[in-house]
Amino acid sequence: AAAWSARAGLDTVLVDAQVFPRGKTCGDGLTPRAIGEMQRLGLEDWLRALEKAGRLLDSLEALARSPGTMRATLLLAFALQANVVVHFWCVAQALGLGVAPGAFLVIVPIATVLLLLPVSVNGIGAREAVFTVLLGREGVGAAQALAFSWLAFGTVLAQGVLGGVVYALLRKP
Repeated sequence: AAAWSARAGLDTVLVDAQVFPRGKTCGDGLTPRAIGEMQRLGLEDWLRALEKAGRLLDSLEALARSPGTMRATLLLAFALQANVVVHFWCVAQALGLGVAPGAFLVIVPIATVLLLLPVSVNGIGAREAVFTVLLGREGVGAAQALAFSWLAFGTVLAQGVLGGVVYALLRKP
């Protein structure tokens, strides 16, 4: 009512006798009628964001209640990142770049973070520039760094396509 009154141009004040934030019996859920009213108020995007944030919070709370799961998750995350570093090092070895394995422990995370920036479609162009600069600091020429970037991207793309085919074939209807 307060929102509709304010939108109608009426001076509106909403008063609550309690200090916020505070727990309320209805504070953990919204009825379908309340959601419908919020949609009519134009708050649908906000509701979607709130739902996603709630799911993320639920997941984090579940992890916090299970330290073993948290440790296993972190261990698997580090193992995955180590696998990515080894993958890039293997591509460099295949091209005979002569870059030390330890250098990829620095290059790969930096490149990964930089490629998250929304400056190009799927990192195309940015990936080549990042690897040209980072591998250049290790004495790799621009042409070799460009070949490395394309080969590394191509192998990841091929693995993704293969994984998609396997998933499609093994998926239960």
